[in-house]
Amino acid sequence: MRNLPNRLLFLGLSGAILAGVTATYGDAQRQCGQTGAGNNADFFAASSHSTPSGKTSLSNPSDLVQEHEHRVSFHERKFPSRRASAGIATDLAVAPTIIGGSKALPNQLCWHAVIFVTAGELKGICGGTIVGARTILTLASCLFDNSSAAITPQDVTVALGILDSNPNVTAGGCAETYRASRLSVNPSFNISDIDRDNIAIITLERAIDFAYKPCACLACLEDLSPKVGDVCILSGVGQVENNDTTVVNPLKWVRQPVLEQSQDKCYWVLDQNGTVTFNFSNAICAGGAIGEDWCSNGDAGGALVCLDQNKAFYAAGLAIDGTIECANGIGSQFIKVQNYIEWIRYAALPEDAL
Repeated sequence: MRNLPNRLLFLGLSGAILAGVTATYGDAQRQCGQTGAGNNADFFAASSHSTPSGKTSLSNPSDLVQEHEHRVSFHERKFPSRRASAGIATDLAVAPTIIGGSKALPNQLCWHAVIFVTAGELKGICGGTIVGARTILTLASCLFDNSSAAITPQDVTVALGILDSNPNVTAGGCAETYRASRLSVNPSFNISDIDRDNIAIITLERAIDFAYKPCACLACLEDLSPKVGDVCILSGVGQVENNDTTVVNPLKWVRQPVLEQSQDKCYWVLDQNGTVTFNFSNAICAGGAIGEDWCSNGDAGGALVCLDQNKAFYAAGLAIDGTIECANGIGSQFIKVQNYIEWIRYAALPEDAL
């Protein structure tokens, strides 16, 4: 194995991470990237919802976007120093805000994880992607509290198979919760610069038994990224309309056309001098459909999955930055998972064999 002593930042006690690996991996793990309800083509069928139908690629995705100037990332709602400078109220950002789109059927988004962060009380909700029996991908910034302090594994609960954002999960049927044993933050991530290398792994205390829990499945982990014009799928449990005050929101999904990285089409992070601060080589710009999209009032870490050549969904991105106004015609930014494949495989447990 490569000698990479300084590649990881572990949050928690590593001595506990090998306990309880008794899951049956079975066919469900080998068949990654397959929905558990219907088939993958259903996400692109005309009857799914009102966005472009029957295609996994758009000939001219720029037709779906319009220029918009008010761009404030969801991080400015979560972290006090950035919220204050933006003049935004101090409400807590929660996982994805999806406008339009479709409500998920039971077992349809089986790779989607809902991450509840608590410290005596619910502090936030993030999205995640199952890529191994004990490996969940999410944003590194989801693992820090509002004072920019790192949380502990004891503060994290991962829920699988649920259809809404209710933290009071009753195990049974599809739903099941897991405790975290280790939080692994990419070593290049800095909480003061959350638009760069914002990726982390949650290691579950016990393995997901894919044979026993058919409502959980893997997104494939592949050395791939979507090209401009591809249409991917984003899922999350955030708000469903602008100014939504609903406490519990449904799990939804929405198509996300991949866009060219340009300021007129995509959310760009600018400093006070107007200088672009986002590292576009590590990001995917997608979305931007008016009236049907996600925005920054939710879905930190939401799973962006795309189809590979075998029509299986692979983990392509993690939702990171978008505008405050929902579905306003501006594409959002997603952490490009492909650029972190080596680190993910090193940071995950060997038995997950990613």
